[in-house]
This record gives sequence, C-alpha cells and structure tokens, in this order.
Amino acid sequence: MVRQGFFSHTAPGGRTLSDRLRAARYGHAAAVGEALAWGQGDRAAPRAIVRAWMHSAPHRAVLLGRNYRHVGIGVALGSPYDRSLRGSATYAANLAASSAARDVARL
Repeated sequence: MVRQGFFSHTAPGGRTLSDRLRAARYGHAAAVGEALAWGQGDRAAPRAIVRAWMHSAPHRAVLLGRNYRHVGIGVALGSPYDRSLRGSATYAANLAASSAARDVARL
C-alpha cells in the first residue's frame, strides 16, 4: 500500500485478500478478515495501532473472530498517502481459516 499509494482492502488492480491468499497457494479459505491501519509519530507504534484496532468495534470483531486459525501481520514504514512522510508506518493484519484448518479444529 505504501509503495503503490493506496489504503484499501482492495488493491488498485482489484485484487482482494482472497485473491492474495489464492496466489500464495493458501487453498480455499473458509473465512477471511483484514484489519488495516496507519499512523505517524507515536500513533505509528505497534501498541498504538493495536489499541486503535481494539477500540474500533469492526476491527475488534475481525481480530477476535473465532473462525480464524492463521494470521499474518505486515508492517511497512511510510504512509500510503505520502511516502515521504517521516515517522509513519502502515499495518495490515490478515486472518484466515482454510477449509482443512476448520475441519481439524472441529475434531
């Protein structure tokens, strides 16, 4: 997002989290979720980002979703709106559960 200058769950070319998971050969995802954030200065610190997510009902629901079994966290230095903005960071938390992972969790 920082490199391409966008801040959205859908990339400018139209790719979604499900598309990215398929490209990574994750398999069929029974459940997917994503939380995005960016901040500058003190608000760019991991603790501040997680605090903001947990104080946002939609983000909190995604992060604490019971259906997810896998998580990936990405952090890039910089702002998706201004790459030259110093002291900023952009975060993505991707959560998923493959059909196989969900079936194993039921055992």
